[in-house]
Amino acid sequence: MNSGDTTMTNIQTHNDALNNQNNITSIASGGEQLQKQVLNAFKTSTNKTLSPAFLKIKAHRDNINVGSVCWLADDLSSMVYTDERDGKIFAKGYRGRAKKLAFHNRFTTVDSREAYINQWMADRSKNQDDKEERRTGNPRNLEINDIIWASWGYEQTNINYYTVIELVGKQSVKLIEIGKTEDYNSKQMTGFCVPDLDNIIGKPFTRRVVEGSNVSVNSIIYAGKLRYVVDDGKRIYKQLRYSIYA
Repeated sequence: MNSGDTTMTNIQTHNDALNNQNNITSIASGGEQLQKQVLNAFKTSTNKTLSPAFLKIKAHRDNINVGSVCWLADDLSSMVYTDERDGKIFAKGYRGRAKKLAFHNRFTTVDSREAYINQWMADRSKNQDDKEERRTGNPRNLEINDIIWASWGYEQTNINYYTVIELVGKQSVKLIEIGKTEDYNSKQMTGFCVPDLDNIIGKPFTRRVVEGSNVSVNSIIYAGKLRYVVDDGKRIYKQLRYSIYA
């Protein structure tokens, strides 16, 4: 497309490295002349590695789109084949690794085809991003020094506290368990506790954050962010109830 457009990638623009690795081409067999005509109109590149499964589906598509030029979205969310026959301008689009066509359209001008493909690929990329966000949950809503807590147990209620000591990547955190200050009533066998920031327990570990501020510590313990209020510059954490019946 245009020099500033990064929506799609003509695989031929970086085919030397990819051909050496994957033995692929951007043109289905017979499209060399068409490639020369449109090469200057598309100036983008991709760093994505094409997996064997993706290459297999691409070979299938090439076989049924002989003579067409293949354009690949930078995030591999879509692929489009373009060609001109008898003065007519066409494009075919595929989503991801689907074998079924998403569209097969005829256009009045090359420019109108270009605009349609750019918008269609942008929409496919956004859909893929939305799916990834739904899969991983909301954006991470934890910061260093935040406390997360978990309530667990069957015959009694146990409370565990963890503090965030590092943000890892875009969706994970490094945690370490901390102790608690307890106010226990032995007659009622229940009590209240707050985190003890100075009592470090165990070693740091990394977990992925889901739904904004929740962490699966293990198969039993699922922890969430502990809320607090600030009083005179200090965090005051809510007391949590626990029980000990053993």
